[in-house]
Amino acid sequence: MSEAFQLEQPEKVVPEVGIHEGIPNEVYHHRWEAVNASRLSDLTRSPAHCLWRMVHPSTEQTPAMVFGTAVHCAVLEPEEFEKRYRHDPPCPPERKPSGWKNTNDYKSQAADLRLAGFELLTSDQLEGCKLIRESIYGEPSAARDLLEAMTATEVSYVADDPATGLRCKVRPDLLAESAGIVGDLKTTRAGAKSAFGRQIYSLGYHRSKAFYMDCMETLEPRKWEHHVFLVVENTPPYEVAVYDLDPAATEMGRREVRLLLDLYAECKRTGNWPGYDTTVQTVGVPHWAYYQEEEAS
Repeated sequence: MSEAFQLEQPEKVVPEVGIHEGIPNEVYHHRWEAVNASRLSDLTRSPAHCLWRMVHPSTEQTPAMVFGTAVHCAVLEPEEFEKRYRHDPPCPPERKPSGWKNTNDYKSQAADLRLAGFELLTSDQLEGCKLIRESIYGEPSAARDLLEAMTATEVSYVADDPATGLRCKVRPDLLAESAGIVGDLKTTRAGAKSAFGRQIYSLGYHRSKAFYMDCMETLEPRKWEHHVFLVVENTPPYEVAVYDLDPAATEMGRREVRLLLDLYAECKRTGNWPGYDTTVQTVGVPHWAYYQEEEAS
């Protein structure tokens, strides 16, 4: 591994260009200093927001994030799931459930489990992970076909952007090499086609797809032809769908990535990470609000 990255977080390192297997999540996400899709998403707010997140990385996990990570493990690495997760200490029948997690007994039992290396899930979360696996593997489906064709998970790709020289990293959830498919598993409250289409745009998944495919193409030309989203709803009945983003949306994402990489390179070169416009600006409501007004009148 190359020398330490010495700008603002000395503990970070610049990863070597190449394809890396077996890299722990902690190393990839928190130690490898390279541009990823999340950093570009931060940049869409403003360079100031992006810089703040780089200097003050958040490690807090919301319950939804904890469950999403557990679902990834349960679906993509079921054997690892059994080793990694345990039920958090249950409330004894003689105690009130509402105050159980504030008791010394609970805290002591939970601490012992964490000290042993386990991550804790609630009964609902454990049951949800089980039902999601059953939903995917139960009936013949594109989701089951994708997972049965899976040849690798969590492989890390590091490449330099040809236009700016920025070092970039991506870590697709799964690879199905024989079919040339790159897959990302997404948990969501609404997995229907129209609802997920809106999420693709609002959460920048179209950018992520373009960024991933271009980075991987640099290292393995013409090997990966498809990038699909394996979408799992995180509430019962845990419906599952597989979506392949259309070419027009992918090209939109690619154009946005190009602008963002150029902006990031310029901010890094000048050391200037501007925030919002400081002048008085005129603001309106979205165009669709006017259509709604017309329909209501």
